[in-house]
Amino acid sequence: MSEKFTDIEAILNSDDVLEIDSEENVMKGKLFLKVIDKIRQEVVASIRNEVDSLFDDEAIALRKLDESSEDAIIYEIKVLSADSLQQGWKTKKIRFRFAIEACEETAKNPEFQSPLDDIRQSIQS
Repeated sequence: MSEKFTDIEAILNSDDVLEIDSEENVMKGKLFLKVIDKIRQEVVASIRNEVDSLFDDEAIALRKLDESSEDAIIYEIKVLSADSLQQGWKTKKIRFRFAIEACEETAKNPEFQSPLDDIRQSIQS
């Protein structure tokens, strides 16, 4: 079975309710997305700091580009390819990105009823 993962914000809505480890332990989608976003920001900041510190000590010049964002860092680097020495140095971009993705599972039993169906029905009424 081929699973199609996509950005978690496309799968999970802020008003969804997530079962964490039991029906009694749930979390609102909005809070879960906040936690995920904080994790993403911390990981990207950690990657940024690690790359900056590693390449500060080396003779390789990476230039951080302004198009970097909260979930990606883009650097510019000069590359001299052995395949095209006559063409000289070329500018390339390197993107470090941390993505949190999710996918919907296809139900094996279409008659399955979620324990959250009662909650959904009471909210919709």
